[in-house]
Amino acid sequence: MRFIADGPSLPDELLTARDAGQVLFFCGAGVSQAKAGLPNFATLAGKVLTLLGSALDSPARRLFQSAQAFEEASGLTGLVATDRIFGMLEREFEPSEVREAVATALKPEPGYGLGAHRIVLDLARTRSGVARLVTTNFDLLFEECDPTLESSNPPRLPDPGRELDFRGIVHIHGRVDPDYRRACDDEFVLSSADFGRAYLADGWATRYIQALLGRFKIVFVGYSADDPPVQYLLEALNRSEDRPNGLYAFQAGEIAQATEQWAHKGVCPLPYSSANQHAALWDTLGAWAERARDVDGWHRQVIAAGVAGPEAALPYQRGIMAHITATTAGARHLAGVAEPPAAEWLAVLDPAMRYGQPGQLDLYDDASERFDPFDAFGLDSDEAPEATDPDDRFASRKVPAGAWDGFASTDEDRRDLPENGAGRFRGGGADQPAKLPIRLWHLGVLLQKVAHQPAALWWAAHQGQLHSHIQQQLEWSLHREAARYPPVMRDGWRALLAAWQQGAVDPDRVRYNVEERANLEGWSSSLVRTLLDCYRPILEVKPAFGVRAPAMREDLTLGEMVHVGVEYPRPHEPLAIPDEHVSYGVSLFRQHIEHAIVLEGEVRGRERIFFDSTRADDGKKLNEDEYGFTGHLVAFTNLVLRMAAVDRDAARREVLQWPVGANEVFTRLRIWAAGHAELVDPTEAGEIFRSLDEESFWSDQHERDLLYALRDRWSELEASDRSAIEGRLLTGNFPWSEPRADEAVINAHYRLNRLQWLRDNGIAFGFDFEAEIAKLRTIAADWEPSFAGQTARRQVGEAYTIETDTDPAALADLPLGEILPAAAEVEGRDFYERVRRAPFRGLAETQPIRALGALTNAMRDGQFEPHAWTSLLNARGEKLSRPRMLTAIGHRVAGLDLDQIDALKHPISEWLRDNGEILHARLPEVFGLVWNALIAALAAHPSPPKFRRSDASWVDDGLNRPAGRMVDAMLKDSARADFAAGAGLPASWRRRFDQLLALPPDHRQHAIAMITPRLNWLFNIDPEWVEARLLNLADQTNADAEAFWGGYFWGARTPQLPLYQRLKPFFFALARNGVKRRDHANKLAGMLLAGWGGEEEAQEPERLIPDVELREILIHADEELRAQMLGYLERWAREPNSRWLDRVIPFLLKVWPRQSAIRTQRISRRLTELALTMPELFADIIEIILPWLKPIRGSGLRLGPFLMGEDGIAQRFPVQLLALLWTVLGEDPLEWPHKIGDVFDEMEKQAGVAGDPRLAELRSRQA
Repeated sequence: MRFIADGPSLPDELLTARDAGQVLFFCGAGVSQAKAGLPNFATLAGKVLTLLGSALDSPARRLFQSAQAFEEASGLTGLVATDRIFGMLEREFEPSEVREAVATALKPEPGYGLGAHRIVLDLARTRSGVARLVTTNFDLLFEECDPTLESSNPPRLPDPGRELDFRGIVHIHGRVDPDYRRACDDEFVLSSADFGRAYLADGWATRYIQALLGRFKIVFVGYSADDPPVQYLLEALNRSEDRPNGLYAFQAGEIAQATEQWAHKGVCPLPYSSANQHAALWDTLGAWAERARDVDGWHRQVIAAGVAGPEAALPYQRGIMAHITATTAGARHLAGVAEPPAAEWLAVLDPAMRYGQPGQLDLYDDASERFDPFDAFGLDSDEAPEATDPDDRFASRKVPAGAWDGFASTDEDRRDLPENGAGRFRGGGADQPAKLPIRLWHLGVLLQKVAHQPAALWWAAHQGQLHSHIQQQLEWSLHREAARYPPVMRDGWRALLAAWQQGAVDPDRVRYNVEERANLEGWSSSLVRTLLDCYRPILEVKPAFGVRAPAMREDLTLGEMVHVGVEYPRPHEPLAIPDEHVSYGVSLFRQHIEHAIVLEGEVRGRERIFFDSTRADDGKKLNEDEYGFTGHLVAFTNLVLRMAAVDRDAARREVLQWPVGANEVFTRLRIWAAGHAELVDPTEAGEIFRSLDEESFWSDQHERDLLYALRDRWSELEASDRSAIEGRLLTGNFPWSEPRADEAVINAHYRLNRLQWLRDNGIAFGFDFEAEIAKLRTIAADWEPSFAGQTARRQVGEAYTIETDTDPAALADLPLGEILPAAAEVEGRDFYERVRRAPFRGLAETQPIRALGALTNAMRDGQFEPHAWTSLLNARGEKLSRPRMLTAIGHRVAGLDLDQIDALKHPISEWLRDNGEILHARLPEVFGLVWNALIAALAAHPSPPKFRRSDASWVDDGLNRPAGRMVDAMLKDSARADFAAGAGLPASWRRRFDQLLALPPDHRQHAIAMITPRLNWLFNIDPEWVEARLLNLADQTNADAEAFWGGYFWGARTPQLPLYQRLKPFFFALARNGVKRRDHANKLAGMLLAGWGGEEEAQEPERLIPDVELREILIHADEELRAQMLGYLERWAREPNSRWLDRVIPFLLKVWPRQSAIRTQRISRRLTELALTMPELFADIIEIILPWLKPIRGSGLRLGPFLMGEDGIAQRFPVQLLALLWTVLGEDPLEWPHKIGDVFDEMEKQAGVAGDPRLAELRSRQA
C-alpha cells in the first residue's frame, strides 16, 4: 500500500511485521543528509581530502577526481569507491588522523534539523516503546533526538538474541565521540581494509547481521545500492542460503531501475521519486510513523473514513483499505467496529468488480451518466485496464493475471491450517467444508454487518457461492437482526441463500451414472428416483443487469439487485426409463411440475408463468431441450405418452386426476391431453374443452395448443360438444380486466382468426361460415383472411432462412419514372413469407440499361436513390461486364456530387475493385474518372472518430473499407506483371498511391494497411518511392505506423536484403518497445531470427543480424517475442533437411541471453520443449539450458513425440532427462504433463537412473 498518492508501495507483510516489532531499520547517510545536511560518502571523502590536505596528485585525490568526472560524463552514480579512497588516505596519513578528519567533517552545521531521525526512531519503536535501530552512520543525531537511548559501537555490540540487551542505537561501523573529534574506541569501519576485516576476514559484522536477519526483517533507509556498506554487507549475506526474513530497501528511481539495482542482491526494492528532496520518501515514512505511534487508532481512523464509500476515495486511499483487509489484524479491526465501511468496499476487494465493464447507469437511456467500475473501485497498484468500445454493450474487460484479490487466501492465511485445508470465501469450491482462515472469517463478519445495504447483496449475487460459515452468519443475522434489513433486502438474501443451499447437481453426470449402474445392476425404483431427481426445478438467483449496485431508497425493488427465477435442470440427452417403471416415473415427474408451479408462484407472484406451446408442428416432434419450463413440460408429456403406450388405463387415470382450473400449467396439460385419443376418449375431450374458463379459452398462451387439439379431435366430438364450442367461437369474449374502447374490435379479431384458422385446417362447422365471418367483419373492418396465418404460432421465435426474390417482372413494363417508386414499395423483408424482395436488383442484372435509365431519370428530377444505386453497383452478370455498360455506369457515377458519392463509397469501391481487371485493360479512362471522383469524396468526408480495439486487425478493416478496396483495384492491373525491378512505378501508380496517402487519417490508414503487405514487391520495383513515401511511416508512434506494421506483418514475408537492412532499425525499435499484437510479435520474431540465420553458408559477419545484436534485442524485448523466437527455432529446425538444426546449439551458446530476469516459467517451458523435440541434440541442449530453467507451473508443458519407444529420449539420455524433469516439474503433480507416469516407467528400466533418489521422489509425489 501507499501512504501518499505518489509514494513508494509497501508490502503488507512488511507493515504488519513492523507493527509486531519484527522489523529492524538500517539507516545510512541519506537519513543524516535529509534534514541535518550531513554529507554522503562521496562528499565526506572530498571534505576529508581537504581537511587532511591530501596532495593534489595523491592516488586518493586522483581516484576521487577521476570517479567524479566519469560520473558527470556518464550520468551514472555510485562510482566513487570511497572505501578505497579512505584506504589510500590511511597509507598517506596516520589512520588515527584520517578518523579524526572524518569525525570533524561529520559535525553538523548550525541550524540542522532532526526531523528525519525522529521519524525513523518512531518507526523503530515497538508498541511497548523500546527503540531498536542499526546505523552505519558515525554521527550521534539519533542519540540527540532522545538522550535516554542506549548507544553502542564495535567492539561491544548488544546481543540480538537477548531481548533486554538488544535495544537502542547500534552503530555497527562505529560512532564519533560526543565532541565529534575522534572515533569512539578508535573504531570506524571506513577503508576497504576495515570492510574486509569486518565482513570477510574476521567476518564479525557478517555474523552479527546474519543474527539480526534471523530475527528481523531488515529495511535499508538512506542507502543506494552502490554504497560500500551495502555492497560488503550483501555480498557477505549472499554467501549464506539461510535467510528466514526478508531484506527491503527504499530506492529513488523508477521500478525497473530499482529492481535492476537491488533484486539481484536478494533485496526487495521500494522505489520512489527523488523529486523535491526525496519528499515522497519522507512523507511516506512520516505517515508510517504516525501509524506506528498508534496502530489501533490508525486503523480506526482509516475505517471511519471508509464509511463514505470507495468512490469518495482516491486510488491510493482505496489501497490503504485494501491493505487493512489483506491482513488478519486489519480484518479483525474491520469486523470489530460499530460502524463498518460502506458495502461498496466489497467491490474494491474483488478484481472482477474492479475490472467490470463500464456502461450507462440507465441501460435504456444512452444519455444517462456513464459509470466505470475501475474509476470507482480501482487500486493504485492495479494495472490500468485495456480500453473497450463504449458503444459495445457486449464487450468485457479482462482481469489481468495476478490482480489482487482480497477474498483469496494467502500463504499467511494458510499458515496454521492443514495442507489444502483453507476454505474458499466465495466462488467455486466455497461450499466445501474446509475451515476459513481467520482473516477471511473476519471479512465474513464484515459482510454480515453490511448485508442490509444493497451493494452487499448485489456483490454476493455475482459470486456463485459463499462459504457455508458465512452463509450461517447471514442466516443468523436475518433471523436475529431482522429489523436492520428492509423487507426487499430480506427477500433478496433469503432467495440467494436458498438458491445456494439447494446444492449443485450435474444432470449429465447423474444421467450417465444411472445408465452405467442400470447396465450393471438393472433398473430399480431407486435408480428411477435418482434419475428424475436431477429434473427437480430449483431457484435461480442471478445478478441484476447493470454496472453498479443501486443505492438504498424507499422504492428499491428486488430486480435492481438480483434476478430471481426458476431453473429447470435436465440432461442434454434423455435416458429412457423401462416400461415397467414408466408409471412411477410419471408420478415423480408430476411432483416436479407441481414443485415448479410453487416456485414460479413465489418468484412471479400473480404474474403469468411463462411456457411455450407443447404442440409441435405436424410431422415434427418437440425436443426436451426447449427453454425453461417448456422443456420440462415436453419431457413430462413424452413420458405420459409412453405410459399410454404401456398402460392406457393408467395414463387415462393420470390425466383425469389433473386439477381443473387450478393454474395455467395443468390447464395446458389438460388441453394437450384432450388432443390425444390415446389418453382421453371423445366425451372426456369434449368435457375438457367445455370446462375451460373464458381467459384460458381466449388467451394467446393456450391458443396454439387449443386450436390444434380442436382440429385433431373435432370429428370425434359429440355433436353437443361441437355446438357448444362453436357458440363460444362465435360469441365468446376475452375477459379484459379493465374496459377498452376497442374491446369489440379486438374480440372480433380473436374470433375471426380462430374461425378462419380452423376452417383453413379442415374443420367443417355446423353454421353458415361465410355469413358469420361477414357479420364479424362489420365490426373488424380491417381484418383480412391472411391474418389467420399468424394464428397458432409458437410464442418463442425460431431460426429460419430468408430467401431473396429478385424477380423484376413487376417492373418490366413500367415507364422509367415509375420504376423506382414501384420497386421501393415492394422491396424489403417479408418476415411472414420469409423472403426479401429485391426486384430492382433483378432488373439491374437482367436489363441493366433500363435500370440505369431509371436512376438517370430520377436524377434529372432531383431524386437520389442510394438504395437503388447500391443495387445496380452490386449487381453482377455478363451484361454488366460489357465495356459499354461499364462506361455508362462509370460516367454516371463520376457525375454524382461528392455527398452522393460519399453515400455510395462502399458499393462504388467494390464496383471499382471487382471490375478492375477489365477497366485497367480496356477502359483506363473510366477507371480514372471513378477513381478521382471517389478520391475527392473521401477527401471531403473524413470518417468520424471511432473506438479501435488494441487487437483489431488493420488489414481486416482495410479489406472492407473504400480506400483499402481502391488499393486492391489498383493491383488488378495485369500490366504490373511486366514492371521491372528497379525501373520504378509508372507515374499513374505513383500518383494514385500518393492520392491515397494524402487522404484524411482513417481512409489513409486503411490504404496503408493494404499497401504494406506488398512492401517487398514495391521496394523491388521502386525503392526510391518506397523510401520517400512509405518507410517514413515505420518509425512513427501514431496510427499511420500501426497501420504500416499491421499490413506488413500480415504479409509475413521476410524482406529482401536491401529492404531488410533499411527496416532493421525499425525491427529493433519494435522489439525493444514491445509489440501490442501477439501475431505481430510472432512475425517480428521470425523475421529477426531469419536475419540472424542468414544464407545457407553465411558466416557471422555476412549475417544481417550478428549474434551480439540479436542477443541485445532478446535482452530488451518482452517475453512474448522471446517465446515466439524459440517457437520458430524449434519449428524450423524440425523441417526435413533443415539447416536450422545445425544452428540450434550456436543460437543457445552465442545468442540466448543469460540474464536472471529472462528465466521465467514461460521461457523455461519453451526451452524444455525445444530440447524435447530434438532427440539428436537433446544431451547438448540440456547441458546448456539446465542452469536457466525453473519449475514450470500449469499443465501447458508438451512432452512431444520423441520421448518414448526405441531410440526415444528416455532410452538414449535417461540421465539428462531426469535432470531436466527434476528441475522443471513443480511440487504439485496435478500440474505435470499428461502421461508423465509412462515416462517414469520407461526411465526406471534404464540402468543409469533406475536407483536415482530423484526419480523415486518424483514417483512418490505423483502417487
